[in-house]
Amino acid sequence: IFLTDHRDIEMTVLTSDSVASVMAKYDTSMRRILPVAKLIGIMRLCNAKYDLGVKFRNIVKRSMLFDEYGSLIYNWKGVLESAFWRNLPFRLKRHKIFCILVTWVMIKTGFPRSVSDSDICCGHDVLRFIAYAEKPSKSDKEIWCEICRSYSTENFEKTDLYHHIKTWYNKSSLL
Repeated sequence: IFLTDHRDIEMTVLTSDSVASVMAKYDTSMRRILPVAKLIGIMRLCNAKYDLGVKFRNIVKRSMLFDEYGSLIYNWKGVLESAFWRNLPFRLKRHKIFCILVTWVMIKTGFPRSVSDSDICCGHDVLRFIAYAEKPSKSDKEIWCEICRSYSTENFEKTDLYHHIKTWYNKSSLL
């Protein structure tokens, strides 16, 4: 198992130098959607850590967060929080009460400022939200393809992921 440099491979690619020019085109959308992606990232991390059983396909929907013009609805945070709590399975045991409380605190306060957004946000959420915010609309797959065309081998070779893979190959006598 190899760990990516950030939350996932998409966030590792999105933060690389070689895609900066592509990401500059989406700068306005990124600034608008990043708080949403961060809140959902916190929810996803707590959900995984405490095994809460929330299904995000019921939460991460265009119609819940964006209007028909690609703008965030004014109460997006309340809508997300409400959807998250509504989707908690009712079969939770008493020991999960503490986990739910910790999750609530994390959602309300966020992560410490020392934690990078690229370590909290899920790349697929970021791409999806950029697509939602863009007018005329592009799909997240189109945006990802555009970003991948700009991502360079040199940038990949700078990642910890690349160095861990290379070390493993060398130790395994595969190179």
